[in-house]
Amino acid sequence: MEAGRELDARVTEELWKDTNPYPSFKPSTNAAHAWEVVEKLIQDNLNWDVEVKWSSVEKEWYVTILDRSGLGTHVKQEVCFVWAETAPLAICLAALKVVGEEG
Repeated sequence: MEAGRELDARVTEELWKDTNPYPSFKPSTNAAHAWEVVEKLIQDNLNWDVEVKWSSVEKEWYVTILDRSGLGTHVKQEVCFVWAETAPLAICLAALKVVGEEG
């Protein structure tokens, strides 16, 4: 799925259910808004770690969501891994993937 209004609407609907954080919310293209998605994922799932990184080899951003519940503080289980050309897009696609709405 590409960045844009459709993806923004899906992310908002899946994470905030029926309320948009604010009318101009564009998490798939705006980095500050994308970080609000990360914060929402962590708020709703306190045992998750969300890692956003740049790969100089692949020349793309990737997001890994790890679950550390029940495994001790240093052991983590991968929940989701997503590549995309921008960090906001990778964050949005990962968010949809972990809530069961494949982006």
